[in-house]
Amino acid sequence: MECLATKKSRDHRKRFHRDDSCPSDEGSDPPLKKQRSNNAKKSARDSETLEMVLSREEAHKIIKEKLGVEMPDCFYEVWEFCRSLNAEQPLDALKSAGLTLVGPYDILAGRFTGKDLSRASCLRHCRYFYDPPEFQTVLQGNKRTGFHIGYFRDDPDSLPVFLASNKAEEGYHISPQGENLFAAIMLYIAGELKSTGSKDPSKAAALKGISKQLKEWLESSKLDIPLENKTKKMKQRDKKMVCKLFHGAGLVVPLDSNDVGYREVPETPGDLRKMLKSVMAAATDAERMQAFEPIQELVTLVQFANDECDYGMGLELGLDLFSFGSEYLHKTILNLLPLAYQFLQRDLFGEIITAHLEDRQKGSKLSVV
Repeated sequence: MECLATKKSRDHRKRFHRDDSCPSDEGSDPPLKKQRSNNAKKSARDSETLEMVLSREEAHKIIKEKLGVEMPDCFYEVWEFCRSLNAEQPLDALKSAGLTLVGPYDILAGRFTGKDLSRASCLRHCRYFYDPPEFQTVLQGNKRTGFHIGYFRDDPDSLPVFLASNKAEEGYHISPQGENLFAAIMLYIAGELKSTGSKDPSKAAALKGISKQLKEWLESSKLDIPLENKTKKMKQRDKKMVCKLFHGAGLVVPLDSNDVGYREVPETPGDLRKMLKSVMAAATDAERMQAFEPIQELVTLVQFANDECDYGMGLELGLDLFSFGSEYLHKTILNLLPLAYQFLQRDLFGEIITAHLEDRQKGSKLSVV
C-alpha cells in the first residue's frame, strides 16, 4: 500500500498572502510606526515599547524568522487599528476593554530588538500552559482566569483557520472565536458586556466605546470582514475533523482516497482520562509504572499505525496527553508528537512542543522579553 504523503504547495504563497477572511486595501503597505513628534517624551517605557519603523514586509520577515509562521492580514490590520487608538503604546490600546496585545505583536513593538533570544525562547513566548503547538496567543485578558485569545492553525505552513480562546487557570478547553481577529475582539466584547450588565457601568461604557471605534474603523477602511462566531469556512473545516480531541478544537489530518492517514485511539475520551488520572493518583513510582501500562499499550498501537501511514493516531494521543497537563506524561508526549508532526510535514509544531515542554509554565507571566 502506498503511504499517505502530505502534499504542500508553497510556491503559490506570496510574501503577503491575502486571506479572504482578513481582506486589506490594495496599494503599498503602510509603515507600522507613526513617526514620533519632536515633543514626544523619551521615557524608558517609550523607548522599549514604541513601534519600530517597519514595513509590513520587514515585519513579516522578522516574525517568520523568530516564530516560523506567516501572519494573516487581519493581524496587521488590528495593529493599525490599535495604532489609531494609541500611537505611542498600541500594545495597550485595548486595555480599557481588558485586553493587551502580546506574542508576535511584541515583535512589531520592537521588544525583540537587540535581544539575544534562543529559538526555543522565541517559540515559548506568551505560550500558556495548555496551548498546543497549533495555538498562538496574540491577546492577553484576565490574568486571574488566564484568559487569552490566539490564532489556531492546522498546519504551520498555512494561515490560521480560526481564532480561539482559552482560560488556562480553568483547564484545557479551547473555544473557537470567529475566523479573524476583529471577530474575536467583537465576540469578546459582547461576552464581557453580557456578563457585566449593569454591575459595572464604567466598564460597560469602555467596552461599548472600543466596539464603536472598531466598527467605525472597519467601515472607514472599507474592510468587509465577517464578524460571526462560526463562518462558512469554519463549518467546512468541521466536516474535515477526524476527532474533537480533549481540548475540543478538533484534529484535521490529510486522508487519501482510502481514508489512510488516521485511525482512532481505541479508547473513549472518558476511559483515557481515567487511565491518566490513575497515573496521577499513584502514590509510588511502582504504582505509577503499573498504572501506565495501558497507556504504553496505546503507544505500541500508535507505532503499528505509523507503519501503515495512519499518522493521525499518534497526533491525537499525544495532544490529548498534553492537554491532560501532567509532567509524568511529558516523556511520552515527546515520543509521540515530534514524530507525528514530522510524518505530517508539520515540523515547526514538533519544534514548538519540544521547546514548550522544556519549560512549561503556569500563570500569565510568560513573556520572554
